[in-house]
Amino acid sequence: MSNRQLSMLGLLAAVFLGLAIAQSRFSSAHRPSAVGTVKLVQGLATGQISSIELGQGENLVSLKKDSGGFVVASRDNYPAQTQTINELLISCLDIEVIEKVTSNPDNHAELEVTEETASSVVKFFDKDGKLITGVLVGKATDQGGAYVRLVNSDDVHVAKQSLWLRTATTDYIDNKLTAVAKDDVEKVTVKSGAETYTVLMDGAGKAYLTKIPAGKKQKETEVDQIAAALSSINFSDVQKESDKTSAFNFDTSYLCKLKDSTIYKFDLAKDGDKHYLKCTADFLNKIDSVSKEEIATEQAMKAKEKLILAQQAALEFAVRHQGWVYEVSSWDAGKLRKKPDDLLEDIEEKEQPESAEENQPAEENP
Repeated sequence: MSNRQLSMLGLLAAVFLGLAIAQSRFSSAHRPSAVGTVKLVQGLATGQISSIELGQGENLVSLKKDSGGFVVASRDNYPAQTQTINELLISCLDIEVIEKVTSNPDNHAELEVTEETASSVVKFFDKDGKLITGVLVGKATDQGGAYVRLVNSDDVHVAKQSLWLRTATTDYIDNKLTAVAKDDVEKVTVKSGAETYTVLMDGAGKAYLTKIPAGKKQKETEVDQIAAALSSINFSDVQKESDKTSAFNFDTSYLCKLKDSTIYKFDLAKDGDKHYLKCTADFLNKIDSVSKEEIATEQAMKAKEKLILAQQAALEFAVRHQGWVYEVSSWDAGKLRKKPDDLLEDIEEKEQPESAEENQPAEENP
């Protein structure tokens, strides 16, 4: 065999060896290595967590701990829901992995476990802003699990089950403003510009306009919606009062008095196609002290306790929402800012009563 042939065989051997090594590396990078079921996150001292980052880029949500608990820093430090944060911690700590698939960063993008490609990104930091640990959830596996990686490790594992971690701002904010039963409502007064009207509830739970012009009658459904408007009011976004919000024209007010003397007040504005409101509450018949005679019986004691709790709830509502402006849907805003004409319709001639205002309940003072 000539030297030329030997050289050629040597070159081919080197090429095949290189291909074999490359193939081996690729296969080992994607071939699971059985390690048993273990927790992905181990030894996390939750008490050291001072801030949490969720998501990335424009969708980044920042939660920070202050003296009263966690706040949503990306929403002007609005109070965060402790329960949802606890659920997030539990979800991260409960992630079980059954195998490691790669330690090569070159494979991270394909498995969608980079910060740019992951479906969920969660990071935990200490009080000095130092990363403690975090979780990246990648694409789903064919077996129903998901590829996962700790943010401070190159190792990619297969999670035992599919994962869904809450990373949206709204997940960490209690966006329900009110849940007032219509049966608890006594009176609603709406003022829109120069127009004002009042809706009263009768003993049978029916809502009435107090003043109806001649030749008109109330639209039962619309009037009922005014009385029941606070049964479910939610917000989609929130911001602190500022120079920006001071430019909003809060031209409508909705005042609702409950039978226990709680007063809810909502001021509404519209800016472009968005609706905003500010809200507060008060308790008219304040209880400063309780005598023995007032709670002489169990029934009297329960009634007094109910009023005290209602007074406390009104105070907490006012404190919680003071200084905040909420963005609400056009649907919720529409329930609160109906105009008088929205509540009235013409009476057909055969329906005309002798007096257009007969059988209407007298308007009460707050």
